[in-house]
Amino acid sequence: VNQELREQLIATREALTARLDTMQKELRAGWKQWDSGHPEATALMVDVLNRRGYLRNLVRDINEVLN
Repeated sequence: VNQELREQLIATREALTARLDTMQKELRAGWKQWDSGHPEATALMVDVLNRRGYLRNLVRDINEVLN
């Protein structure tokens, strides 16, 4: 991987990792809604978990390219 592409991949990985951290906060909020019996909590949790899985896969793929 050339240096410019490597730098772009590293920046993208950092941005995705920051988004994953934000999603963790969303999950905590979702669990509170779930515990309180909020009717939309399931849909919220499924959405966040799906997005988190997708981003984790992207980060994994970027790490494979960088290594």
